[in-house]
Amino acid sequence: MRPVRLYLYRKNGKCSSDAIDKRRHKHAQNKLSCAISQEEAKRTLAQAQNSTKSGGSSKAVRDYSRRTVALSAEAMRDLGRKMEADAEAAKKAALAESQMTVAQLKEAQAKLEADKAKLLADQAQLQKEKAELESRLRGSMASIMETRDSARGAVMSLPGISFETGKATLKPSAQLTLAKLAGIAQVFPAVNMRVEGYTDSTGNAAANQKLSEARAKAVYDFLKAQGVADTRLAFQGLGPANPVADNATKEGKAKNRRVEIVAAVGEIKPVSAN
Repeated sequence: MRPVRLYLYRKNGKCSSDAIDKRRHKHAQNKLSCAISQEEAKRTLAQAQNSTKSGGSSKAVRDYSRRTVALSAEAMRDLGRKMEADAEAAKKAALAESQMTVAQLKEAQAKLEADKAKLLADQAQLQKEKAELESRLRGSMASIMETRDSARGAVMSLPGISFETGKATLKPSAQLTLAKLAGIAQVFPAVNMRVEGYTDSTGNAAANQKLSEARAKAVYDFLKAQGVADTRLAFQGLGPANPVADNATKEGKAKNRRVEIVAAVGEIKPVSAN
């Protein structure tokens, strides 16, 4: 009698539900076929036993016995063939499923790479547009007051002579300049501005701090009154910090008494006092 070979196949510890259903169905068919052959074998065995008890001929008994053995062997061979076919079908189904999974992974990876490329392209476009916008902004601001570039954005400087001496009251000429700046801000709605007031090192430090903050707020209030949204504005007083000239000279002190307006797209971080 041929030995019965059993196969179990699993791919990555998983089998598809379709493959499992097919194997279950075939297994049920195999059990039924084997059961039928076994029943036939039992009947022939019973016939052989009855023939023996009833005094039947030895030839009849041998015939019944041979038939019983043949039917049992056939049932086992049939079961083995069916189980081999079932295992092969399951193997093919699992292989097809694994190939489909690989294809799906490749498709997902390709989509991810495409999305990444698009994101990088969009970021590059945004950076280009931002640079172009800031370039136009600097050109517009430079037409109304002294402007320089910085890491935080374009920096405009409103000199101390724009205010009444020792006060935070804007002179008419300064108001005109700031009105033009407000008009530019309306043209560039994505641009924010941070107003920073400074003094020279003469006098009381606390008084200088108070005056620098009052002057920065005066500019802030004027721009706000001209229609620039307060969400786009901020102000800070820094006293005699961050001098741009030597406080030992009259000219240097005049340059240090100033209000700077930093303009840029997006958030403008506060400056550190040095």
